[in-house]
Parts: sequence; structure tokens; C-alpha cells
Amino acid sequence: MTLKNSFFRFLAALLLAHLPMLALSDTEYIGVFLQDQRIGAIIATTRPTSDGRYSVVTTKFGARLLGQEAILEVVSESWSDSTGRLTKQNVRMESAGRKSQIKALYGKDKITVTRESEGERFTKTIEVPQDGSLVDDPVVTLLQKGKPEARTKAVIYVLDPTMLSLVRNEVEWKGEKEITFGGQERKALWLQIKDPRFTSDMFLDPKGELIYATSVFGMQLRPISREEALGTNQYIPSIDLATASSVRPDKPLIEPDKILKLTLRLEGADLPLLSSSSHQTVKRDSNGILLTIHPYYGSEKSAGTLATVKKEFTEYTRAEPQMPVNSPAIKKLAKQIIGKETNAFKAALLINKYVHKIMKPNASIAVMRNAEEILKTKEGVCRDYAVLAATLMRSIGIPARLATGLVYWNDGFYYHMWVEAYTGTGWHAFDPTQGKERISATYIKLASGNPDKAMEVYTLDGVKITVLEQVPAPKEVRR
Repeated sequence: MTLKNSFFRFLAALLLAHLPMLALSDTEYIGVFLQDQRIGAIIATTRPTSDGRYSVVTTKFGARLLGQEAILEVVSESWSDSTGRLTKQNVRMESAGRKSQIKALYGKDKITVTRESEGERFTKTIEVPQDGSLVDDPVVTLLQKGKPEARTKAVIYVLDPTMLSLVRNEVEWKGEKEITFGGQERKALWLQIKDPRFTSDMFLDPKGELIYATSVFGMQLRPISREEALGTNQYIPSIDLATASSVRPDKPLIEPDKILKLTLRLEGADLPLLSSSSHQTVKRDSNGILLTIHPYYGSEKSAGTLATVKKEFTEYTRAEPQMPVNSPAIKKLAKQIIGKETNAFKAALLINKYVHKIMKPNASIAVMRNAEEILKTKEGVCRDYAVLAATLMRSIGIPARLATGLVYWNDGFYYHMWVEAYTGTGWHAFDPTQGKERISATYIKLASGNPDKAMEVYTLDGVKITVLEQVPAPKEVRR
């Protein structure tokens, strides 16, 4: 089981989006803490230039994931003009010997982003949105205008270097708030940043410097000394991050791999982005959210041919930065895997089983890679399994998208990624991490689509899960 490998890269994507926000003065030293154990350090420096501002944020953090260790190092540089408008941004990431570099040039109407990773180069153009500002640091942007009034709001966009896409954030100054920090009560300026994936509360002193900030999975960002930030390279805590972030239901599931339908009650958060689909039904009432999971199960008999399905959902057959579907090596391999098979369901199943067979788990790789690089190394986390499988499916014309969410394992729900393939009558879910023909009803889907949309994943922080009904699958679909 390789679910233990999926979480760290999900965490990295969330934290990376907000690291530049911490450059509040000339140099800041920030610690990343989980249950009072430091798992990372961030050094953020800002200085004026002749025509604007230059910022550099260096971070290194790691995690213990069910016994495995992973470390990610990131250096993010940005340049802004005298009006605060971003003009250029460079991000370098390294993990387990893998390196990735992103360069972004910000124009008036578009952003040109280039990524270089393992000898591969990809360039993408992103349109500049009109309903907000492009910034690397919303805190600095607002503070430069003086102390804001309570309820001041702003819409800002931050570049996600893992997905090469812009993430829309809503920033709101909520005014002064009495907080307790370090055993002392004090007044603080309260800033709330609403990312589609999570909400962060930042508390600043009257000078606008960080007191502490909340982050995903109960983590906290707070200032540390220069000596603490530079004094050690060991950020692996004794607390297991995957286990600490998992969500445990009120009672264990019985034979989870055999559950055909699962009904849950979710309480403690609104989860506005949780939606209904052929995979699950979402109903909201005064008691919370009633979630019924009922995966769509395609079959060989109901499937279309490769010639017919490739005409459907063409947005899920095209190339993406992580999915080089037109690569000769990818196309050749996909054809070798399926042979003369023309049934879309059977072809997708062959690819799913092949990826499961050749891949091996490696949780230490935390940089985003494309399918060609994944194929060369044949190792990674669940996202790598899913990206490779979806790319191979797309290369022979099967519409395939990534699905992100949680799956029940051992005693709780853990963050995970899998594949949904359109085989003629619906979207059948394949999990190359496990290699089975059908997934069970223990998969809670949070998002799906191309990589940028699939990774816009929110968390279930603070959510209580109550198990209401478990319906086992008949023997004929237990494969």
C-alpha cells in the first residue's frame, strides 16, 4: 500500500503557494511547526531596488510519512516594480536529487511560465485575471498602503509553481483581536487568507510583523531566531504527518475494499466545493453534510471503442505540462501495453495494471515531474502513478482525468490521488497505486480534472466523520 507516499507532495503544494507571503521586513526567520515540533525553516528577505522591490524566500521542510522521510528545498525569487506589480519570478525546487526550475515573466495581459525539470523544458502562457492583483506577498502589498481598516478586502492571485497556474485568494483584514501567544495575552492585527484549498489566519503585531499564522493540518508558522533557522538541517519530527492529517470516522469500516456504497455524515466545516457527481452525492442540511459514495462502475460490455471515446471530452485527451501525450516514447509504450485491444475499458484496465506493476513507492521525491521522467525512474508517490497512467490512457485516445481526495486505509481517511477514465458510458475510476479493476466506495472525491484543477484541493481540517451505512458489494464486482 503506497498511500503513505501521497501526502507529502499534497502538503508541499499547499505550503509553496503561501511561502512568499512571509517576507514582512528585511529578513524574517520563520519556523514551520506541527504540534510544537519544528518540521521546517523559512528565511525570507526583502530589499528595495532602483525600480521596485526584490524578495527571496528560502525554505526547507520535511516529513515523516508512515516511517518514510522526505525533504523539500525551495528558493523563490521575485521582482516587483515601483507600483508593486510583479515583473519576474524564479522558483527552484529540489527533493531527493530531483531538481525543477520555474521562470515566470509577468506582462500586462499574460504571464509566460517556463519549467525545466530533468532536462525537459515546457512553456505555458497564462492570461492575467481582471478581478484581482498579481502578487507574491499580499501582506506587504496591503501594509505598504498603511494600517488597513477592519474588513478591508482584496482579491489576489499567487502563482502555484507545482501546477503552473494561478490560485485565486481572498484576503481580508478582520481588525484587532485579542490572542494568547507564548502564554501571554496581546492585541494583534488579524489577517485572513482564503485559498480554495484552506484558510489561513495570520496575526501581526502593530508594526505589521508576524506573530504566528495557522496553516493546513493544524500546523503553525511563527518567528524563530537566525540561529535556529541556520543551526540545523534536520527537520524530521517524531510525529507522523500522514497519520496526524488523516481523518478518523466514529467507527471503523468493515472490509472496506468490498464496500459498494458508503454513507457518511460530515460535520465541522461547510466544504462548499464538495460536490455531487456520478461518484458521490452531496446533500446539505442543518446537521452538516450527508455524503453518499457510489462509484460508477464501467465494464467491458458497456464500453465504447478507442475510436469512439476519443471524440468525447477532448479536454481530457490533450497534452498538459505533466502529461506529454504526444511523446513518441509514451505513445509507443501505450500501444505495446494494449496490443490489439480496441475496447476502451479493457485498454484502460491494461494500462492501470501495467503502471501498478512497474512502479515502486518513493516518498522522498517531492518535486512535480511529468510522465516521461516518471517513466524513466519508475518510482514516486500516488500522484506519479496517476499522472503516468492518465498520460498513457490519453495517448491512445481515452479521456482521462486526475481525481484527488481521501481513501480509507487502516483506521482513517488519508489524502490520495487516482484516475478517472471515460470508457463510453461514464467515468470509471482506476487506482494504479493499488492496481485493482474497481475502487471501493471508500474514496471521498474532493476535486478532479486536469492537473491544475485536480490539485486545487481543500482539506478536511476539523471535520468529524460519522459512518451511517456500509453496503457491501456482491461477489461478482469484488475484483
